[in-house]
Amino acid sequence: MQDKGLVSRVRDDGDRRTVKIRLTDLGRKTVDRVLPLHLANEDRLLQSFGGSDRDQLAGLLTGLLESYGDTPPSPRVGR
Repeated sequence: MQDKGLVSRVRDDGDRRTVKIRLTDLGRKTVDRVLPLHLANEDRLLQSFGGSDRDQLAGLLTGLLESYGDTPPSPRVGR
């Protein structure tokens, strides 16, 4: 992505082990262009699911993310 000019890497002056990744102007324009297409495709894929099916899928995907430590555990009833 850096080679394509979409992101830049910036070293943290306070901690040289840290490298921050930032979108460039081209990166922002690319996200602005493709994100609506991605969201429309997601909506198309989920059209056949009703509300309760979508809720169940969201719960399953949340549990998957939590199991990998990619998101903090969500508060659940009965926990």
